[in-house]
Order: sequence, then C-alpha cells, then structure tokens
Amino acid sequence: MEIFKYYALCWKLDQGLVCGHLLGTQYEVVSKSAKKITTMLSSQLARDLEKNPFDAEPRIHDAKLKILHVEVRPGYKEKDGMYPTTSTMKISIAAVYGKNNQGFYECFMPFLNESFFFYNLDQVNSLVEHFSKNIFQRLTPEQLHRYIMPSKPWLQDFTVRSKEKNFVVHFSPEKEAPVLSRIAERFPRSKNAQRNMRIFPEAAWEQTDTVQLIVEKIVKEQANILLVGDRGVGKSVILQEVIRKVFQIQRENNPYEKRRTYFWRTSPNRITSGAKFLGEWEDICEDMLDDLQRIRGILWLINFMEMFTVGGQGAEDSIAAYISSYLRDGRIQIVAELTPHELDRCYTLLPEFIQYFQIVRIEEMPRNKIFKILHNFQNHALDKLNVDVEQRALEITYRLLKRFVKYESFPGKIATFLSECFNNIFLRGKNNVYENDIIETFIEKTGMPRLFLDDHLPLDREQLRDFFSSRIIGQQQAVDKICTVIKVFKSGLNDPQKPIATMMFAGPTGVGKTASVRALAEYFFGHGQKKHPLIRLDMSEFQHPAQISRLIGEGNEIGKLTREIRERPFSVVLFDEIEKAHPAIFDTLLTVLDEGILVDNFGRVSDFRNAIIIMTSNLGAKSSTTMGFNPQESREYESSIRKFFRPEFFNRLDMVVVFNPLDKDNIKKIIHKELSEISMRDGVKNNNLHLSFTNTVIDLLLDKGFDELYGARPLQRAIEKLVVAELAKYIMHNNPQNTQLNIDYQQKIIIEEKHGKLK
Repeated sequence: MEIFKYYALCWKLDQGLVCGHLLGTQYEVVSKSAKKITTMLSSQLARDLEKNPFDAEPRIHDAKLKILHVEVRPGYKEKDGMYPTTSTMKISIAAVYGKNNQGFYECFMPFLNESFFFYNLDQVNSLVEHFSKNIFQRLTPEQLHRYIMPSKPWLQDFTVRSKEKNFVVHFSPEKEAPVLSRIAERFPRSKNAQRNMRIFPEAAWEQTDTVQLIVEKIVKEQANILLVGDRGVGKSVILQEVIRKVFQIQRENNPYEKRRTYFWRTSPNRITSGAKFLGEWEDICEDMLDDLQRIRGILWLINFMEMFTVGGQGAEDSIAAYISSYLRDGRIQIVAELTPHELDRCYTLLPEFIQYFQIVRIEEMPRNKIFKILHNFQNHALDKLNVDVEQRALEITYRLLKRFVKYESFPGKIATFLSECFNNIFLRGKNNVYENDIIETFIEKTGMPRLFLDDHLPLDREQLRDFFSSRIIGQQQAVDKICTVIKVFKSGLNDPQKPIATMMFAGPTGVGKTASVRALAEYFFGHGQKKHPLIRLDMSEFQHPAQISRLIGEGNEIGKLTREIRERPFSVVLFDEIEKAHPAIFDTLLTVLDEGILVDNFGRVSDFRNAIIIMTSNLGAKSSTTMGFNPQESREYESSIRKFFRPEFFNRLDMVVVFNPLDKDNIKKIIHKELSEISMRDGVKNNNLHLSFTNTVIDLLLDKGFDELYGARPLQRAIEKLVVAELAKYIMHNNPQNTQLNIDYQQKIIIEEKHGKLK
C-alpha cells in the first residue's frame, strides 16, 4: 500500500459554495465545503491510480502558496495600433510551487491556466510576474477583469492510498531521462494533464489503414518514419493516433508493466536552446540520445527542416549530420513529417540522412471521404458541443474551402475553418450553425465581399463601375480593365492555379496608380480582415542579387515577401517601381506569376493563388510630354516595358494598364475628393463639424498642388500644409462644436462659422 499526498487550490464562491482545483490537472469540483471537495477528488484519484498509477501520481511535493500582485497597464487595440490607458491595474496572482518528481521546481498559476519549471526558489517571483505579464499584455480593462480572483484562495492537502501489486515494475521516464524530459514533451499525455477539449477532435477519421500501416512499421520493424504530404492532409493527427495505438498495444500485451515506450516531441531549435557556448549543443544532443536509448523512447521531431540548419554553418555540420550514425546503427528511432517540397530539398541537402527513414506518403482525401468527415464532425458537434450544424452549412463550407483556400489541403482546412466558425458562434451565444454563419466567418477570414461567396448574388455592373470611378479619377481605361478582372473572378473563370490577376500599371508619376491599387485591395479583400489587405514592396530596396534572401528568405530566416503572404494570403501584392529591382529578382518571380507559388531553398511554400499581383512602373514616362489620353502614347509605354523585361517575364503578365496624364479638370475632381475625406477625420467627426470650401480654395490648391511633371503627387502635401494645418489651429483656439465651418482664401486661409450651430 502506497500513500500519495495531493494539493487542491480552493476558494469561496457565492451562496456559500467552495471551488477546488487539483493542481496539474483539469479536475475542478464545486461543493459546500473543502472537505467534501477533497473526498470527491480522492475517489477520482483512487480510480486513476488503479488504472494508470504512473500518470496519476502527484505533480509536486511540499507545495506552497504565494499571492503576488502584478501591476498591469491595459490598453485598447485599434486598427492603427495599441493605445494604453493612463492608469494601471493591480491583479493578484495565486502561484503554487514545489519540487516535482524530477527534482526541479514546478509552479502552477491555476487562475491563468499556466505552469512552468524553474531551478532556484529565488526565481519564483520574477518568473510569475514574467509569465503573467505575457498573458496580460495587449488586453483591455474589460478582458483583464476576467483574471481577478473571486476571493482569497488557500491550499487544501489530502492523501490517497494506492493498491500496489508486487509484480509492477516502477518506472519514471522523467527520472531516468532528465535531459530529454527538459527539452521534450512526453506522449501520450496523461488524461489529467490534457488541455480542454478542442472544438475539432484530434481523430484520424477515414485514415484507419494508414494508421495501422505506420503502427506496424514502428512496432514490428522499429523503423524511422517520415510522413510526407501537403499541408493539411492530416499528418499530425495521423501521428497522434499512431502514438495512441502503439501505447494501447503495449498496455494490452502487459497491463502491469510500467516501462513502456513513450514518444518525445521536440524541435531542433529546442534541443540546442540551452547551449551557451560554441559546440555545447553536441553534448546536449548526445545526452538526449543516450536518454532515448536508456528508456527506449521514440523521438518525434517537429520543424524537421531545422535539422539541416541548426548546429553549424551548413547541412554537413548540422544536427542531422550529428545523429546520422545513431540512425545508421539503429540506436534511436525517429518519426517526423514533411511536405513533398521539403522532402525534395532534403535529398539535395543531405541525401544519406533521408535513406535511414521509411517514407509514408499521405494524399489528399477524395470528396466522398471528406463528406464522411464532415458528417462525423456534425455528429460530434451535436453530441459533445450541443451545437446543431445544418447540412447546407457543411456543403457551402466544402465549396468555399475547395475554391478559395488553395494553400492548405483537406481535411486540415476543414478543422481550422470550422474551429474559427464555432468560436464565433460561441461568442454570440448561439448553438446552431447555418449557411450565413459560414459565409460571415469566411468574410472575416478572407476579407472578400459576400458578392464573391454567395452565388445567388448578381454582380451590379453599374455599382461596380461607380465604386472605382469615384476613387480613380480620370483613368477610364484603368477602371475598365479592373472591372474586367472582377467580372472574370465573379464568374469563376479565372485560372485557379495562378494568381487571381497579374497586372502592370504604367504611366507617369502622380496619376493614380497607387490609388488604384488601394481601391482594388479595398474592394477585393477589405471587408473583414483585421490586417490591411495591401502588401507593398518598394523594389528600389532590392537592387542587388544578394538581396533575394531578404525577399524570399534563407535558412531559418523568412523573407519579407514570404512572411507577408503567409500572414495575409488574401491580399493585393504591390511591387512598386518594379524596374528598379535587380534582374535576378524578376527570375525569382517567374514561378509566382506562372504557378502562383514560391518555394525557397528549404522547401517552404508560399502560396499566391489567392492574391492579386500588381507592378507599377514609370518606364516610358520620360518621353511623355502631352497631357490627356493619347493612344499612340499608350502603345509607347507598353513598348518601353516590353523592351525592358525579358519575353518570358512580360508574357506572364495578364495585362498592362496605362495611366494617362491628368488634366486640370481631373485634378479639380481629385481636390474635391481629398477635401471631402477630411470630414472623415476624428477631429472633425468628434466635434460634429461640417466643412465647406470656396472656389478660391480649390483654385489655390490647383495652383499649388498640381505639377505637369509630378501630376497630383504634390496635392496631398499642399492640402495638409494649406488647409489641414490652418483648420487644426482654428479648432485648437476656438473649440467649435456642432458647427458648419466655411474655409475661404483671401491672400490667406480664412475659417469662419457660416451658419452658426447646427441642431
């Protein structure tokens, strides 16, 4: 008979109730007294100890409770940044700590659902403050109030007796593998240590044969396994199901044997993270491998490509090269996952390393299996989450993901998207998912208007033209071509294996090229995304061939372009002044324009098939001398572009859009548009001011803001200097409210309240 001591953190609730949380688990009990809580927990733990003694043992010993007060400055997050409040909040943190079975200290913060390891008791205060502030940063005051403790907690200890069998072999992998347990997580996890239930369960539906094949290779052949498949095909879920099956086989073969084979998940960067000196990572790696051999563990590697970049200057002196001898001699066993592009790159980096693995390819599921998974999820949602998902919602989920989310495969993208959708409906307090819920979540995810997602909505051509004509002044040819792109996309006739459109905007400076790009981004992807859907790259920053790495990445570094498109796959990508980049950059972009994907040196794929690619250029502008539209001049622009770029690059463009110089009538229209947008600024809206401008102000801005060489480019600067600055001074000195302000020019800007206060 063995006696274990456990600790529960308790606190009082309303109506005389007490809540108790068992440290290191998800067990929480509410009852009328702490004694009843410990009785209920004791009964549950006794059952757990009988089923699986090792997993149910206490996490820490001689626990102590400490209440710390952390000062936090909350803030409000807006589109253009984070705005902290003027005052701070003090939040009390309950921290329970003690020594664990490995001899380290472990600290639990139950109210924050956070825990961490440490080695020195002097560190506990600073570490609690560090981890809590990481959680609290960027939260609003309303969100921070959720973390305020309902009452002062206390520790309640209790003991549980375990029935011990004489023939049980005691085994603690953490004790026998201290280095491994510090840099890796053990799988399968104990039930008590698992996170809260996920919306989409980690179940390998419709993959029974693949799971069984991998289990046999691991158990019978003791093979190293590489699961190879595109992103989203279910590699991680299959691997987790394999781990559960392997562990189940061991328990069935010898139910009383505690010495079992566990899987240990880690990454190459995590393995070397503790190395302080040059060459120290080899010692850590050797100790880890020795631990694996001692406890017969299997290494589960994530971020597998880091194996070739971490440790040295190249693949020859990387972690992969270091552990090759262990794999060759069969001293360790590894499982990992890769994409096909990453596998191809592995063969070029270190081909002898890959030969020690058996490759299991995971293909994307056919349509009938995908709908079986959707049906399984529909039943799961009703039984476990009490949410009813209508059949039409599942059908439109498949259709939208199939057409628009090309950078991920089924069934992974189903799990990702439906989890987002369910989070949205939970926030609204709903328990039904309809077609409209799916569309709204998709709008929020992609920023695309409902027009593109709902086949029942017709395209209003007049409304479409009005939208762009109001934003793109004096460029009818550009408006026509942009409208054509939208019509093709709405009809579903665009090539799904290329970017939505690839266009070159040509013309002199200051004629509306960038404004047109912004308008297109707003129309296509500006209806729900949290981040702005325009990705702008100044190509004058890439004038040397070595700067390609800054664009697409190299080694562990992710390039500027690839990082942006992975964060915002639904976007307009603007290569501004493309002709200033080095020709090697053009060669790099060929596959982007032709296939819609970009693969870097380490097999990482960036997908541009949901993006619109636009390049701007001033080529041919120097020879332009006339104002107004000239068909001959348009052909000269296109001829200059054709001469500058190689044929294979130019021929990948869908269209060249030439912007003609603006005349004074068009500049006046732009002035009216820019002045009307001043009314949308906070200083005007908050004071309920109505602005009007005289013709003399318009003439002044036309004179100061228009240049035949630079077009309308100086206009914004003139408006800010001559109008906005004077308006700001007037508001600061006079504090007008609910008033109409008339702005006039008589040798200087004059502002007056024309009609008195408005009702």
